[in-house]
Amino acid sequence: MFVKNILYVWNIAIVISLCNLSILSLVAMDIEKNGIKSAYGIRRPHGHNQHNRDIDITVATLKTDKSVIKKYITDRVANDIKKAKRWGKGMAKAFGGITGYVFDAIPFEFFADNASIDEAFDHLEEGAKYIKDLKDAFKKNIMSSKKKVNQSQLAEFIYGHLVDKLTVTDAQRALLKREPLKMDELVRKGIVKRSEYMYYTLLNFVVRYYLEQEVKNR
Repeated sequence: MFVKNILYVWNIAIVISLCNLSILSLVAMDIEKNGIKSAYGIRRPHGHNQHNRDIDITVATLKTDKSVIKKYITDRVANDIKKAKRWGKGMAKAFGGITGYVFDAIPFEFFADNASIDEAFDHLEEGAKYIKDLKDAFKKNIMSSKKKVNQSQLAEFIYGHLVDKLTVTDAQRALLKREPLKMDELVRKGIVKRSEYMYYTLLNFVVRYYLEQEVKNR
């Protein structure tokens, strides 16, 4: 039972570090420290700043990294989110140190429709400015001089920006920020446009991906 609990903590911590609940940086960093190249490593475009390891998010960057990002999200992130759903909020809070708010913000509904995932990826490059601005804002205002990403802080940060982008009433926006568990329900009911939810959830996963890559390469 002890071994199972330890495995659970490891898995759920990775999940919440997603988005969203995406992530997966702890595993990637451990692999990197041991000298083993991660299968989800980024292919850096020309012009990358090797001094501060910041990744310049442009249309060209996203085109170059698109296949790697898609594998990261649809393979590794999807599997970890399934594990989180199976274990449930109570176990996440008890053993993973995860707040109920962050658990409720996990985008389970994102993986319910593969066709919508593909459609969102078709427009990935159009989100270059959103990804860059959000990544930079988190580093400046939340992360500051820290050398590690606080995954719970990141989850709340990117979820809030997702809600801000949705075409909903002020009352619905306030509800979604107060009770993130309502997000999947409103998406299923069509109150939140699925296309918007899918697109900005995808971009938030990519924000997390690049933050993890920058931390890993410091």
